[in-house]
Amino acid sequence: MNSETKACQNCKNNFTIEPDDFSFYEKMQVPPPTFCPECRLQRRLAWRNERGLFRRKNNAPGKNDSIISIYPDSLKATVYDHESWWSDSWDGKEYGQEYDFSKPFFQQFKELLERVPLVALFDSKGVNTQYCNTVTEHKNCYMVSAGWTNEDSMYANRISFCKETIDCYTCHKLDFGYENIYCGESHNLFYSEQSHNCLDSWFVFDCRNCTNCVLSTNLRNASYCIENVQYTKESYAQKLSELKLDTREGIEEAKGKFEALKKKAIRKYANLVNCQNVIGDNIENSRNVFYSFDLPGGNENVKYCNWGTFGLKDSYDTGPGTGGKSELTYDGISCGVQNSNCRFGAILWNGVDVTYAFNSYGISHCFGCISLRSSSYCILNKEYTKEEYEILVPKIIQHMKDMPYVDAKGNIYKYGEFFPIEISPLPYNATVAQDFMPVSEEEAKQNNFRWENQATRSYNVTIKNNNIPGSLLEIDDSIYNEILECKHAEEDRPFCTKAYKIVSQELIFYRRFNLSLPDECPNCRHYARVLKRQPLKLWHRQCMCDKKHTHHEGTCPNEFETSYAPDRPEMVYCESCYQQEVL
Repeated sequence: MNSETKACQNCKNNFTIEPDDFSFYEKMQVPPPTFCPECRLQRRLAWRNERGLFRRKNNAPGKNDSIISIYPDSLKATVYDHESWWSDSWDGKEYGQEYDFSKPFFQQFKELLERVPLVALFDSKGVNTQYCNTVTEHKNCYMVSAGWTNEDSMYANRISFCKETIDCYTCHKLDFGYENIYCGESHNLFYSEQSHNCLDSWFVFDCRNCTNCVLSTNLRNASYCIENVQYTKESYAQKLSELKLDTREGIEEAKGKFEALKKKAIRKYANLVNCQNVIGDNIENSRNVFYSFDLPGGNENVKYCNWGTFGLKDSYDTGPGTGGKSELTYDGISCGVQNSNCRFGAILWNGVDVTYAFNSYGISHCFGCISLRSSSYCILNKEYTKEEYEILVPKIIQHMKDMPYVDAKGNIYKYGEFFPIEISPLPYNATVAQDFMPVSEEEAKQNNFRWENQATRSYNVTIKNNNIPGSLLEIDDSIYNEILECKHAEEDRPFCTKAYKIVSQELIFYRRFNLSLPDECPNCRHYARVLKRQPLKLWHRQCMCDKKHTHHEGTCPNEFETSYAPDRPEMVYCESCYQQEVL
C-alpha cells in the first residue's frame, strides 16, 4: 500500500498517512483519520484537565457539602466526591440506556455523560494528598497533578517517583528538587533544566553527573564549577556565597545570568537516550517510536504519543497519560495502565477491547460507556449478553457512518473519530489544550467549546508584593497567617490567582535549603515553567555546527527532526557533533 496525502477536515492542512499507518489502523479495525496529528492531539488535550480546580456541590447521596473538582458547578453533571464514587453503594450500569438509532452516537454519549456520576478528582491510591489530580500512589502531596508515585511534594506537574520536590515540571526521580524542568535522577537540584544525575547544584542546563555546580551548561562529570569555570572546593564555597542564592535578589540576578548562558549552550537536536529508530524528544530506552514526546522507557512501535509511564507498545495517538504496560491502544488520553485493544478512551485503566469510554476502570468488551467499573459487554452502560453485544456493535458502527455527528464548525464525526471537543465536560481553558494550543474566549464560543471564567476573587491581601521578605531571616511562623500578593496581580493574566499563602510543608522545605519565598502565585510559577518546555511539534533542520569534525570540515551536512523551530536562536547540533563538542 502506498502513502496517501489527505487534507485535515478541521485545519485544512495536508498530512500524510504512511503504509505502516494503514496496517495499524487495519489491526485496530478503525478507518484512517480525517484529522491531522496536531488536530487529533488538540481533541485529546481538551478532554484532560490536570490543574484547573473548581469548588462545586457534592451530588453524592447523603452528602450536601461542597467539594473541589475538575468540573465547574455550571456543568450539567452529577459529581461525587472520591470516597462516594469508589464505594459499592452505586453501579454505573444503573444508568444504562438503550441505543437510539434516530440520534447520532456522540449526542447519546453526551446525554449519558450528563446523567452518570463522575468522580470529582482522579486520585488513585493516595495517602494524605490534597488538591491532587490525575495522580497515582501519592503520599503527603499537595497540589501535584499528572504525577506517578511521589512523596512529600508540592506544586508540581508531570513528575514521577520524586520525593520532597516542589515547583517542578516533567521530572523523574528527584529528591529535594525545586524549580526544575526536564530533570531526573538527582538530589538537591534547584532552578535547573535538562540535567540528570546531579547533586547539590543550582542553575545547570544539560549537565550530567555533576556535583556542586552553579550557572553552568553542557558539563559532564564535573564538580565545583561556576559559569563553567573550575574552582577548588574552598574557592567554590567563597564564590557561591557571593552569589547570595539565599536571597530573592541573588536568585533574580542568577536567573538573568542563566538565561544568557543557555543561549550560548549547545543543544542536541533531541533528548533521546538509549533509543533505536526513534524520532521525537525526551524519550528513553525505546525503539521504533515516531513523532512522540516525553516517554520514559520500554516503548516500542508507537507513533504520535506523549507523556506517559513505562511500557507502551503498538499504539498510536495516545497521551498525555499513556504507557503503563498498555498495548494496541489508539486515540486515547489518560489510558496509562494495562490497556489492550482499546480505542477512543479518556481516563481508561485496565481495559480490554473497549471502544469509546470515559472514566472507566477494569472493563472489557464495552462500547460507549462512562463511569463503569469491573463490567463487560456493555453499550451506553447497559449490559448485554456476549451474543447480543457482538450483534449490536457492528450495527452501531454502521449507524455512526450513516448518521454522523456534526460539530459547530461543520466537522463530521463518523466511527473512527475521537470525542468532539464541544461535548467535553471540561472547560477548554482549564484543560491541557489551553496550555499548548490556546484559544481566546471568543474563539472558544465560535467553536462551541465549553469555557469557564474564574470566579471574582476578593482576597484580603495582608502582604503586598513589594513587601514580601527577600530572605528567610526576616520570616517566622506567623507567615502562615498571611495572604501574599502575586507580583502579577495587576496584570491581565487569566490564570493568575492574584494572591497565595505559604503552607507549613512548603516553609519547612524553604528553611531546609535556605530558599527565599516565591513572589508569584503557584499558577504563575507553573506557566513560567510551561513556557520553557519544547513544543509537541517537530521541524526538519540541518545541523548548525561549522567546526571541523571527523565527518565534516565546513558546515555539518547532517539533517534531523527536532522540536527546535528554524527561527529559534539556539545552536542545534546533530548527535555526532554534539558528542564531540560536549561529551
